[in-house]
Amino acid sequence: MNFSRTTNPFTPVPLSADRQPLLVRRDRRGVDLEDYLASGAAAGRLSTPTLNFRTAGAIMFVGLLVLLLRVAYLQLAHGDDYRTSSEQNRIRLEVVQAPRGIIYDRHRTALLSNQPSFTLYATPADLPRDPSQRTNVADVLAAAYPQLTSQSIRASLAAASPSSIQPIILAEHVPYEDALRLSTVFARIPGISIEAVSTRAYRDNSAAHLLGYLGKPTGDELANRNDVTSLSQVGRMGIELAYDPTLRGVDGVREVERDHLNKELSVIASRQATPGHNLVLTVDGQLQDVLNQALEQTIRRMHVSGAAAVALDPRNGEILALVSQPSFDPNLFTQGGDESVFRAIFEDQRHPLFFRAVSGSYPSGSSIKPVIAAAALAEGVINERTTIQSVGGIKVGPNFFPDWKAGGHGSVDVRTALSESVNTFFYLIGGGFEEFVGLGVERIVNYLTRFGLGRTLGLDLPGEAAGFLPDRTWRSQPSSPRWYVGDTYNLSIGQGFINVTPLQVAAFTMAVANGGTLYQPHLVRSVLATDGQTLSTVEPRILNRTVEDRFLVPVRAGMRQAVTSGSAQALGDLPVAVAAKTGTAQFGSEGKTHAWLTAFAPFDRPEIVVTVIVESGGEGHATALPIAERALSAYYANTR
Repeated sequence: MNFSRTTNPFTPVPLSADRQPLLVRRDRRGVDLEDYLASGAAAGRLSTPTLNFRTAGAIMFVGLLVLLLRVAYLQLAHGDDYRTSSEQNRIRLEVVQAPRGIIYDRHRTALLSNQPSFTLYATPADLPRDPSQRTNVADVLAAAYPQLTSQSIRASLAAASPSSIQPIILAEHVPYEDALRLSTVFARIPGISIEAVSTRAYRDNSAAHLLGYLGKPTGDELANRNDVTSLSQVGRMGIELAYDPTLRGVDGVREVERDHLNKELSVIASRQATPGHNLVLTVDGQLQDVLNQALEQTIRRMHVSGAAAVALDPRNGEILALVSQPSFDPNLFTQGGDESVFRAIFEDQRHPLFFRAVSGSYPSGSSIKPVIAAAALAEGVINERTTIQSVGGIKVGPNFFPDWKAGGHGSVDVRTALSESVNTFFYLIGGGFEEFVGLGVERIVNYLTRFGLGRTLGLDLPGEAAGFLPDRTWRSQPSSPRWYVGDTYNLSIGQGFINVTPLQVAAFTMAVANGGTLYQPHLVRSVLATDGQTLSTVEPRILNRTVEDRFLVPVRAGMRQAVTSGSAQALGDLPVAVAAKTGTAQFGSEGKTHAWLTAFAPFDRPEIVVTVIVESGGEGHATALPIAERALSAYYANTR
């Protein structure tokens, strides 16, 4: 038999010489074990190991049982929670902001640019869970960046779920020097980051309402849209809002592994961001600037509440300029500004955020008379040789409806009636008098609708107003008195309850100028890829064929006569032949008037329409006309 030294503590001894079966056992040190045991010396030593082994075994068993029960509890009851938390602490899906598309004018001049801006934010899931430690983080942040307070930081963090991975913005538009310093300070604070994001820089405020501005997503947008995060910027007005999906592109994604201090360890996977498309507008940037400056100077000089102007191409409906004053600086909304500046904008009684050119509704005054004249010609109420005697007004019962010229204008035809804005002529062709049968309210409203009034025109901007056309149906409501002939007279000269927008006046002037076609006004000319390739172009869209051109020939002649010998003679000095119609629209009970002018040029081949309104501006020829003159002069100086 063989005994392994690694498993048997005893050593075999050979038999004695007399071959008696004697087995002597020794330990490894050579001590005779039988003698040792017989001596009783080992008795105490053997009992102690036996007790220790049993106690240790029991303790180990109990400990193992407790450990197994704890593991089972954590795995079964909270396994999913801890697994999710562990993954979130280790892996992050980070959004890579897509570069936003650039907006150009019709000459490919950029109206804005993208610039980097630094944002300081916290990721709640990466912050310490202990409330006291979070408070300490807030204190450190406030000490490092005095523009923040510890209280405001704690309030921002308390508003979010502690396990949220949605960034909480603490400060935007952090200056570069501060951003560089803070990135060092926060390097070892988990959950705090400072990142460069792209923000808009607008050229100036001349196209503020038209272009709009960017803002942060609302809570509802964050909850219901999967294409934005709290660091995103979305369109809030104008082109930025209307074409937000086209301009914003598709954000990229990085799957990043980070350590407990939120330091990047590795990029597991990524998808590059797709830049947004660029837009080429129909707008002429120089014309936009000229009109903006002219309006701004006028309202400052006259101390009036506001003004607006529209310029468009009557050949296709392209908007050449769209201006509203007072304006605002859109950079304040995207790059930040002092709170007092924002308060001044929102509390300004002149409402600088209001887009008067498309959202403002005003009585049209005499600017509407070309449409009334065209309707009367088309319906056979008059022809171009019909004359009416103006003696200063019309008396109907106890009511007197005056001409603006005391004593009247004498015998006038449609051309003279337009050039001198003779009210009596339009009273008669609109509401009739004695044996003379006029259009009547139903036919007037029908033609005004054909020319685009009383409804939106479908401009590719939000906020377009429809204006208002009163009629017998409206007056038949219980709360309204019945319709009188005097209401028809007022409607025929653009007074009473009618309201129009500057865009609508420019649109019906377009239809008069081009022979009767009402195009849909639009602002975007084409969409470009980032490499400059044209992806799509916007084709002209016809909304309506208003009347035959033969009925518009004398109307255009009357508008031309207004420049050569009538109420718009100041436009006669321009290098091109211009046709125009002035307007003075009464409003309120104090006798104040809005000043209108709408014009087109050249007279024989129209290629531009300009419409101007100055609120409380008095008479159109005195206030609105000089603005249009500046615009037309600049336009033809730059195109010749």
